[in-house]
Amino acid sequence: MSDEGMCMSMHQPWASLLVHGIKRHEGRTWYSAHRGRLWIAATVKKPEAKEIAELEHMYRSIYNEPDLKFPADYPTGCLLGCVIVDDCLHQDEYREKVRI
Repeated sequence: MSDEGMCMSMHQPWASLLVHGIKRHEGRTWYSAHRGRLWIAATVKKPEAKEIAELEHMYRSIYNEPDLKFPADYPTGCLLGCVIVDDCLHQDEYREKVRI
């Protein structure tokens, strides 16, 4: 796999949830031809505890896993890690594929 050094910045807690594999998809309004390793950086905006709790509850419900392990913290203003981009779909195609 190649590493072109591509990086995407995201707000927390979504950035950590993506890097930890809990958030499995990310949407944008633009197309990207990039495939492969994508580095994820957390913006400096600190997440609110309520927002974290709501998202953690949502993902526990989605996966039906009451004991789902979440990150211990949600650091900001840093490079968190990377994900692998497998595909990039138009919003309509994505909705059809995941049945939203």
